[in-house]
Amino acid sequence: MRVEVDDRAPSPIVRAALQDWTPEGVHLLVIERLSAQWDAVPGQDGTTMWADVLVVLPRQVANPRNI
Repeated sequence: MRVEVDDRAPSPIVRAALQDWTPEGVHLLVIERLSAQWDAVPGQDGTTMWADVLVVLPRQVANPRNI
């Protein structure tokens, strides 16, 4: 599943080194760990950040009594 977020901040999104993370910047670490891939695309009105996240659906159970 692709998730996109628009950010109107004029500065580009840059991944910091692990030792330089701040509480405000930890969201990129979370996105990096949860997604198969992600990127930030600059635009006229800010930046769009997207991430492809694997969604695992629960398996169907033919007979719930056999669980």
